[in-house]
Amino acid sequence: MTDRTATPRTGSCRAVVLAGADATPYFRCGAGRPVVFLCQDPDAPLWTALLEAVAGQFRVIAPEATAGRPDFERWLRQFLDGLGLGSVALVVDQGLAAPAIGFAILEPDRVDRMGVISPTGPVFPGSIVDGGHPILFLRDDRPPAEIVGAVLRFLDGGRTPVEKAG
Repeated sequence: MTDRTATPRTGSCRAVVLAGADATPYFRCGAGRPVVFLCQDPDAPLWTALLEAVAGQFRVIAPEATAGRPDFERWLRQFLDGLGLGSVALVVDQGLAAPAIGFAILEPDRVDRMGVISPTGPVFPGSIVDGGHPILFLRDDRPPAEIVGAVLRFLDGGRTPVEKAG
């Protein structure tokens, strides 16, 4: 497998990749390190704002993903392979959080870090397992600008400056 994680890409497009036997449509925009968005409603205002902001610093890849597929881990591995991607960051919604975390546990070399955005649950940065990759849990009841800023800081390892309110 050729790892194209450092290959710069620009612009945006819709495309289809063969992930095993599945043809998976996806949207790509931005340039830089790859961040895969796994959400069930990418047209929701919060996810639209996130996608636009993250694409300003990273290459966003948003496949059409569905919760409840019994072969999620296999499908995601084959999707990443089909794009020639090695390790990626994941940003996921509540409906896809459990299978995405399962993938990160089973394939630790494929996930750099993961952000989970959910209406319920904890709010903290941490790790799934000791020494594992970083994971950020955020509740979606915060102002969108706050969530976007937290996700950007998390994805770039804290190098994005915190903007002062006021």
